[in-house]
Amino acid sequence: GSSFALGQRALLAVDEHDWSTAASCAYDARELIDSAGLETSVTSLPAYIASALVALHRGNVQTARIDGAVALRLYRRPSPIAFSWLAAQMAIRLGRLLLAFDDLAGAQRKATEAGRYLPLLGPAGVLSEQRAQLVAELDRVRRKSASDGTALTAAELRILPLLPTHLSLGEIARQLVLSRNTVKTQVAAIYRKLDATSRTEAVQRASDLGLLHQ
Repeated sequence: GSSFALGQRALLAVDEHDWSTAASCAYDARELIDSAGLETSVTSLPAYIASALVALHRGNVQTARIDGAVALRLYRRPSPIAFSWLAAQMAIRLGRLLLAFDDLAGAQRKATEAGRYLPLLGPAGVLSEQRAQLVAELDRVRRKSASDGTALTAAELRILPLLPTHLSLGEIARQLVLSRNTVKTQVAAIYRKLDATSRTEAVQRASDLGLLHQ
């Protein structure tokens, strides 16, 4: 109970950019977690997320990743799914943390998971707003990525218009007079740069960014 409350207070302090309070509450929460043997309890999630955010703010990326990994593990096992509000809140918090790590795919998964829990809460209020902010930030980062150093190369842009078609990778290779392995490598790069995990998702991302004109 106390460690959970302190973890939540730490997260609120993060939102308020009160890093001193966030660090103090996160530290006290972790002390209680360690002394009570609650390292595997889902109630420890807020404290680990807050600790990761504080570490990231201080520039200690390695510590932030370690605490973040613990938080992700706690979110999966045991999952807070029995408490929809906690599941939604923690999914949003983890999404923000993953976004800070430049893990767009992971952050998107958490935004999607939060979206599944929110309808179970009725009028979700602030959680709906927080998820909307996460989704908006993801869109902003994707658009920025498309215009900076992660933009598609000329070779990748040759392949991109063929992805919405029924053509297989081998057929695309023959049409462009390339090897299948070259096409496969370039398609993988397109997926990575567009933060997509499938051909359909890559086409949708490209359309959203105005890279496909249909």
